[in-house]
Parts: sequence; structure tokens; C-alpha cells
Amino acid sequence: MTKKEGDSFLLSKTIFSKKAQITFFIIIGIILLISLVTFIYITYLPSPEEKAELTEFIEEVPVEFQPIQSFVQQCLYDTAVRGLEEIGKHGGYISPDDSGLVFNNMEPTEGDGFYIFPNDARTAVPYWLYFKSSNNCRSGCQCASMKPTLYNEFGPKSIEAQMNSYIESNLQYCIRDFLSFRGKGIDIEAGNLKSDIIVRQSDVFASLKYPIAADANGVKSEFESFYAVVPVNLRLIYELAEGITELEQEFHYLERWTIDLVEASSFGLREDGMPPSFANTFDPGAAPAYWSKTKSKDLLVNNILAPNVPFFQVWATDNYRERPSAFYQKAVLAYQSPTNSSYYDLSVDFEYLPFWPVYYDITGRGVKGDMLGPEKVSLGPLQFIGSLFSFLGINRYSFYHDISYPVKIDIYDPYALNNKGYHFIFGLETNVRDNKPLNCSGEGRDIVAPPTGSLMCNPGNGCANITIVTIDELTGLPVEDALLIYGAGAESCTLGVAKYNNVTLRAEADVDMPFCVGSGCTLSVSRPGYSSIPQNLAVRCGMADICSNPSVLCNGETVVFNLSRYMPVNITILKKPMLKSMIATREGVNYTWQFRDEARKLLPYETALLRLDRVKESDEEEDFSVVASVNGTHSKVEIYPGLVPGNYEVSIDLLYYLPDITGRKAVVFKAVEECVEGGLFKGEECFTLGPHEFNETFIEGGARYNLTLTWNDIMAGKITFYAISSPDSATFNQLDFNDMEMMQKIDELSQEHLSAIMPVFG
Repeated sequence: MTKKEGDSFLLSKTIFSKKAQITFFIIIGIILLISLVTFIYITYLPSPEEKAELTEFIEEVPVEFQPIQSFVQQCLYDTAVRGLEEIGKHGGYISPDDSGLVFNNMEPTEGDGFYIFPNDARTAVPYWLYFKSSNNCRSGCQCASMKPTLYNEFGPKSIEAQMNSYIESNLQYCIRDFLSFRGKGIDIEAGNLKSDIIVRQSDVFASLKYPIAADANGVKSEFESFYAVVPVNLRLIYELAEGITELEQEFHYLERWTIDLVEASSFGLREDGMPPSFANTFDPGAAPAYWSKTKSKDLLVNNILAPNVPFFQVWATDNYRERPSAFYQKAVLAYQSPTNSSYYDLSVDFEYLPFWPVYYDITGRGVKGDMLGPEKVSLGPLQFIGSLFSFLGINRYSFYHDISYPVKIDIYDPYALNNKGYHFIFGLETNVRDNKPLNCSGEGRDIVAPPTGSLMCNPGNGCANITIVTIDELTGLPVEDALLIYGAGAESCTLGVAKYNNVTLRAEADVDMPFCVGSGCTLSVSRPGYSSIPQNLAVRCGMADICSNPSVLCNGETVVFNLSRYMPVNITILKKPMLKSMIATREGVNYTWQFRDEARKLLPYETALLRLDRVKESDEEEDFSVVASVNGTHSKVEIYPGLVPGNYEVSIDLLYYLPDITGRKAVVFKAVEECVEGGLFKGEECFTLGPHEFNETFIEGGARYNLTLTWNDIMAGKITFYAISSPDSATFNQLDFNDMEMMQKIDELSQEHLSAIMPVFG
């Protein structure tokens, strides 16, 4: 086939056009590459100001003294890192107590912050937004913030100022008077030091003026300028924490989420759910629904707050995940950086732990003491209509929830400190009043529906004059200012307070008690710092013949109450390990787990959480629980408020924190291959289980058992508890997928080795 001349020309033109296009795209690619390199250079290299700062602090030091210079700069870096870590643990404070913050261990929503682990000031976290007034404030209420400022020009409580003070106070612990250099014959004289911390665009710059005169075999030199660059983007972390706080202040997302959860947990009128804010029923012959305020609080703490607060997440952060449920999309915070920065390298975790006390109250016309039920309406002359409505099954429920609880927010940068990671933890306080987000402005709030009073407390209902005496069970001494309470079922009232009587030399109160029949009539005594067991005592009027009955009080009788003072006790927790051992058999090598009855101290990155719940002798007795946190660095702690004799349920959880100081970032249960026979007509079938990896806090074991404490045990002043580490950290490198079952055997192992883990007193 012959090509035409015109066809050749068109073909040449097409080839030339394609070459031109390729050349054009290559040029565009080179331009884009140059632009990208220029952008990275401008963005990530030090600014002219930062270069000037570095140049200012780089001194020319003779070779003989450069090790001293490097030593001081390393100490400056290490001290700055420790200070920044304390700043991160305490929401911008190196020491919250020294900064004037007030904490209430028993009621964390009545302070400027809260303790992550009760009674452990080392875990103090400030509120960046909270209700400063008391929880029951009605007028003149105020909100406040304990958020510290970032930069030094805003005062001595700023983060930069705190860091300067910390370095100036703690650098000498690293320098140690240059002993390592003096031992080599170098004479060193050092003057006063002055720190200057600057939180920069993407790191923290630490500079130090520290006059040093050194003399090494007649060679002398003087120098004073040192610097260190700490790779923590504190500016960005602080900006995100500030934004999370501003969203709460503006939109009340914690309160709205809490209200939605409470409503969703009411399940209509089911008594195993939360009391509804409002409901009506029309069901002839149906019984009304009732709830317990105490049980509602337990449900709120354990089933609503603890599992659902962690659903909060911040959009466009490292741990943000899409959730299909529209309900849980309400827990997504969309925050745009005011500096157009990216938060993709940061993760944000929200947390509420069930051992943080919650302020909870519920009001409504159907509230009587601890019992919550339908509203009862008095119809006066139309009472017969009310009886008719009752017959028809009409009930109205209206409850108003007041809720306050702390929330811990942890912002984590895994790449900070050269991939060591950095946590910044601060708190927010959630406040719901009358089923609405609390508004701190204005004159406070009104009581919408106050609970009805108790008929037992009406004046003039008393018919028996009774003397109530309160004494210390251990010492027999009078206990003054004890509050006396008498009630039956949902109704109770305060009788008075026991005061010291100079004539009888005892603490007592003469009270008029109302008529009450039955085993549900309960007399209880309350005194801060003491525990007491309520007594079931009926009151009869004008029936002296039955007063021989010890469970009945008549006019003129005396009842003595023994109160047990909470005694301080030092708690130590050690561990006893489960170890994986290799056994050689004819069939091959097998592994078995063996308990080692050897008490070992906790490692620096291990923490044991102890909880003691006293078993109640009656339903009327108040719940009593104490918790303690012990770790490898602080192996002993005084339990608060103390202990009293009784039967307790002991629960210990042994936690292993990752990454640890040895560099371990994960605990891996390696994959295993399992094979089974396939049946009559099939061969062997094999499949792989695992692997499974833990790269955060790892539950390493614990203990569960019941314990009876006597006064002799408590007065010993010290109790050593033991936890079973299963699997123990010594076996982490030997673990495979089958060993995961060891994590589920704490209850079983505790009973199997109960005698070996029983506590030791004294």
C-alpha cells in the first residue's frame, strides 16, 4: 500500500504535537517539584528569628571544655522534657497545688479540678471550664476556668513562666555540681542560672544563661549560653485544647449528650431504666412504676456515663472514625483550627471513670426520699374524680435531673519527643440542671417542682420521747455532732443532732419520735469520718407492755449507737507472677503456666488499682467503697478516708502502661496454627488464630476475693495486698494467641491461690 505525501505530513505533525505535550508536562512537573521543595524549606526550616536565637546561644568553646557544654545542654534538655511532661499531666500546671488550685477528693465537682486516682495528688487535673459555685447554687452562680495562659507575658502562672521556674529549681539535680568533671581534675565555678522558655511554632526552645568558669590544667575558659530544642508542638496541642473548651462553653455538647443518654436510657416506663423527664400512662388496672434514686445514680455512673463518654471524638484527628449511627454522630466535634493548622497527627480521648463521684439529684412531685413514682394530685372536693382516674390507670411522671461529673480529655502526639509520645490532659465539668444545660449567667435558677415533704417530719407527730446516745465503738468516748435520722420506706426525717451533755458526760439528744410499726422503721446516725449500721426500731405510743421487745422503742427509753471511726491505713500492693514454662515430652515441647509464690515489687510502668467494697448488712446501710492506686515508683499510699471493720469485696486490677521506659511499644500474642481432623472423608484441616496486639494500657492481672477486716487488722496500720500478674511481663516475649485466655482467669486464679494472695497486716 502506498502512502500519500499528505498522510506523511500529518503523521509527522502528530508525532511533533505529542512530543510537545510530553515536554510541556515535564516542565510543569519540574515547576511543581521546585514549588514543593520551596514550600517545605520555608515551612519547616527555622525562621530568621529562630536562626538568630540559635546563633545567639551557640558559643565557641575550646575543645577541652566542649564536653561540659554538651553536658549542660543535655541536662537542660532532660529537665525541660520532665517539666513539659508534668505540664502535660496536669493540664498546663507543673504543680496544681502550688498554683493555688483547690481539690475536693470526695466531691470532685466542688473543686477547681479532680484527681484521676482518688487521694493521689500526683494525678491532679484542672478544669478548663467548670461550675465554680457549689452544686446546689440557686442564685448568683458563676462559672470559671483554670486554663493557664501559654506565654510568659501573661504572668507568673503561664506555662512558659512555670517552665522557667521549674528549670531554675531543678537543673542542679542533673548538674550535680559537675562532680563527674571535678573527678577528672577540672576546676569549675558556676554562677546563677536564668532560664528562658519560648513556645515556638512547632517546638519548645529552651535557652539558659549560666556563667561557667572552667580550668583544666591551666587552660581556662568562660562561657554562659546554652540552648535545647524540645520536639513537642505544645502550641498546636494547646490550641486544640482551647478549641475543645470553647466548643463546650458555646454549645454545651457534654450536657446535651448527657441529657440525650438519660432520655434514651429511660426505656419508657421500665423500672430497670432511668426515670423519664416526662411521661403519662393510661392503662386501666396497671400498677404504677417506681424507681430508686440510689439505683438510678448507679445506672447513670456505670451504664450511661462510663461507656458512652468515650464516644466523643474530634473530627480530622488521628483517632477520628466514621460511625454509621446518627445518634453517635452527635458526639463528633467539628473544630476548625484558627491558624489553619492540621490536627491529623494528634489523637483526642474523652473519658469518665466510674470511681469519680458524681453529683446527682432528682426532684419532682413524685419524689419521696429515695423512692421515685408518679405524681399524686390532691383534688379536694373532687376527690371522687381522683379515685376514678386512679381506677382508670392514669399516672403522670415528671422528674428533673441535676447532674455534675468530671470529664478527662487526653490529647496525644505520638511523634513528639522523637517518637516517645506526649500526653496533654485537662478536664471539663459537665453540668445539667433541671434536664437542661446549666446556664452560668443570670440570677441562677428556680426550683421547678420541689419534692413533697414527709408526713413523719410534720411538727406534732412525735409521741415518744427517746434519748439517743452516740459513742465511739473503739474507744467508748462520746461522738458529738452526729446527725440522727428516722424513717420508714421512702419517708424519712431528721430528728436532731447529738451534743455533749456536761451532766451525763456523753453525747446525746432527746428527741420526739413519731409512731412507726414494722421492721421497715429505721433509725440511722450520720457523722463525717464515721461509719454506723442503721437499726430497725419501731416506735409505739402508750403501749408500755411491749417495751421489753428490743426492736421497739417506747416513751422514756434510751438507745445507744456505736459509731466506727474510719482509721488511716497504709496500703502496699505487690505482685505474684504466673510464668510460662517449657516442658519437654516425647511428643515434643509443651508449655504450661505455673504460679510462683514470690512477692515482687511493681515495675515503674506498672500500676495496681485496689477497690474495697464493704458488704452491706442491710438495705438501709449506706454504700461504702475505697480505692487506692499504687505503682512501681510510689509503692505505698494511705487509703482515704480510712477503713472500719466489716466484710469487704476486694478487687485489684494490675495495669501495664505502654509504651514503657524500656522501649516496648506493644504486647503481642503471636499467631498460632490449629489443626483438626476433617471427618471420615476429609483430611486434616488447619487454620491460623491471631495475632493480637495491645499497644495501649494492658491489663496484666489482678485479684478478686472476699475479706473480713477486724479492728486488730486495721490498727496494725499497714496492709500488704497481692495481685496475680497473669500473664507476667517476664513472659511477654513468649505469648501466643492461646495465652489470651490467661487474661480472663483472674477470678479462677484468685480462688485457686487464695491462701498465697491473702493480705498481710502490719
